[in-house]
Amino acid sequence: QFLYFIGGPGSLSALRSTQQEVRISEKHCERRTKSMAPKAKKSASKSPVRRTKSAPAAAADSPAATPVGTPRGGRANNGVDIAAVEAAMAARRDNMTLLTAPVRTTALATRHALRGVFSVARRVLSHPATIFFVLPALAAAAFYSARVVPDTVSAAFDALDHNDDGLVSVHEMAHFYAETHGHNWSAPAFQNFIGHGNSNATKGVFKSWWQQSNAAERAAHLFDWHVWREVEYLLADAVWWVGLGVLSSVGLGTGMHSGILFLFPHIFLTCAAAHMCGHTNFYTYPVNVFVGPRERTFQCITPPDEDGSVTLTERFLKVCLWAMLWGAGTAMGEIPPYALSYAAAKEGKRTDELDEVSSFDVLNRMKNWTLDKIQKYGFWAIFLLAAWPNAAFDLCGMACGQFMVPFWTFFGATLLGKAVVKVNGQTIFFVTLFSGDNVQTLIKAAAAAVSSVVRIDVTPYAAKAVEVLDEVQRKTALRAQGQAEEEKEKQAGLVQAVLGWVVIAAVAWFAKSIVDTFAQSEQKEIDDAEIAELKALTGEVARIRANRLRHPRSQFLRYAVDAAFIGSAVIVAGYGHYENASRMIALGHAVGVSQIMLSVAAEAAGAKNVPGIMLVRLLSCAAVGYYALF
Repeated sequence: QFLYFIGGPGSLSALRSTQQEVRISEKHCERRTKSMAPKAKKSASKSPVRRTKSAPAAAADSPAATPVGTPRGGRANNGVDIAAVEAAMAARRDNMTLLTAPVRTTALATRHALRGVFSVARRVLSHPATIFFVLPALAAAAFYSARVVPDTVSAAFDALDHNDDGLVSVHEMAHFYAETHGHNWSAPAFQNFIGHGNSNATKGVFKSWWQQSNAAERAAHLFDWHVWREVEYLLADAVWWVGLGVLSSVGLGTGMHSGILFLFPHIFLTCAAAHMCGHTNFYTYPVNVFVGPRERTFQCITPPDEDGSVTLTERFLKVCLWAMLWGAGTAMGEIPPYALSYAAAKEGKRTDELDEVSSFDVLNRMKNWTLDKIQKYGFWAIFLLAAWPNAAFDLCGMACGQFMVPFWTFFGATLLGKAVVKVNGQTIFFVTLFSGDNVQTLIKAAAAAVSSVVRIDVTPYAAKAVEVLDEVQRKTALRAQGQAEEEKEKQAGLVQAVLGWVVIAAVAWFAKSIVDTFAQSEQKEIDDAEIAELKALTGEVARIRANRLRHPRSQFLRYAVDAAFIGSAVIVAGYGHYENASRMIALGHAVGVSQIMLSVAAEAAGAKNVPGIMLVRLLSCAAVGYYALF
């Protein structure tokens, strides 16, 4: 089963099915030979001197002499309808999603992802540049970051230890926070942590305080970190924004709209922090969830200037780098449709999406106009199509691939259009919109206009939305001024909670679409292998195989076993939570995770022996349960 999982589609299952079909074919031929023997004797007795065909002629007339896959009257392989089998497979493949077949979809998507990762890693690691330059550079950078550059706690301790005695006193802390930076630092809180009998803290005690204190007490934005750390934070955020841009456009029309979810809120928080600080002396990075102190972002490094004002140009320059990186990611996300269409064009095929006819004539005219301009003007047509929020740009990428436009012509025009023109225009618009109270004014005006048209008073809902924006600005002001948010632990309002769940649902739906696509691609390779094997068969064996492919056996019993074991684990864990029994909770979680992993592995390996699966499950439950309990 492991070899089948690694070896790809059709290896083990094809071997088993072929062996079974060979046995069926042998029995069928034996019966056929026995039934035809008496007829041959009678024919020989009636015409003993009849001449038989020569060996070459007989061989030419035999069914076995027909070339493999040769159609006979629209059918192939001695009466097998290959097109019907492919249609049935395609229908099952299209209906296979995480909602309809969660276990099989997860297993196939995992196998497809692993094969892709191994293939890319093999190509990258085998390149001489990777072996002699990239890997040594990464190893040296990792060693320098881990062993030479001080971590954040050590850097903060060294900055506070003015007399270099290896101790940080309450006076040194107050001098750094309150006198130098004007921060509202609480000396009694630090004194209570180190004890009233002590006035100094060692590095270990300071590290414990740093880890246990809240963000407002630490005020990480006041410290100057090592240049290497700042480079790490910048690179991490660069990868973050480029990755979000790729996710926004890579889904062939179903991508995650990371601009609405991440970039535009980031612009809003930057404008709010600039308004509260009265200057732009604050960090806008790191915002990624992996590397760096996110607590320091949008906090005023110097005290807020109540009389200061920040121009639109200063606000734009504060966010344009991250916006352009996000735009570059959206340009990279357009490469897959181009590459797929280019590969199809090299094989002499045509992309199906380009031949689709819409029921709306205006859409057909727009598509034809786009194809005509791309073919006529090339680089400039691609550039102009990418320079505005064009939801149908996937069509442009597929058309460029179909017309075999050179890669750098396509990608260069797309990169300039999306990362330079389009995203900077969007940034200027949102910076202007988010400066001052323009958003609130726009919401109120839109609500008044809608109420006058539809005769329904929607101003209360607009007032709720304005309250949410005011609350966000108030919390941003507290954060910018370095004040603790005592309300952070309180339950969020209904609107904020709904918005949070909308973001989570959008990300989850995008992840589901990726898993479905991976699983269907893997199933397509399996189906192609099955069709190739079917075309190589003839006679009764081919008809038996075709019938199995069109009407596969139901796996209800195996799925019922999966559901029973996983459901039992969920019940055990739920009962443990109800009774507050930690051992029972651990048992339910351990058994549940192990059973889910076994289900995915069995599906990926094509295991169909239900008694064997049950035995493995029982043994795994016993082993995992013993480990969880004892």
